Amino acid sequence: MNSDGEQRLMLAVLKTAISDYLQGSDSQTREGRRLSGEVGDWMSKKSTAAGVFAYQEVCESLGIDPDRLRQRLSWLADQSMILRLRSSPVRPADQLRAAQ
Repeated sequence: MNSDGEQRLMLAVLKTAISDYLQGSDSQTREGRRLSGEVGDWMSKKSTAAGVFAYQEVCESLGIDPDRLRQRLSWLADQSMILRLRSSPVRPADQLRAAQ
């Protein structure tokens, strides 16, 4: 059983990771996309992260289903990208035509 302080720290780690992942997935900056990618790697089943701050361990310690959270965050990131593309004054197809 983790102490209350460990639980709060794990929750803070997870909240920061979620924020970085979702904000970065919609980011126009290289840094934002890099952070989002790092969190995506951390959450990935292929991640080699181990120990108490591995994604799987953090989620399980907080009573969160890691697979369900991973799926939900991926869906939210996709929705954010779709909304951004829809609200963009220049459509991706228009950008492709302009580049040719």
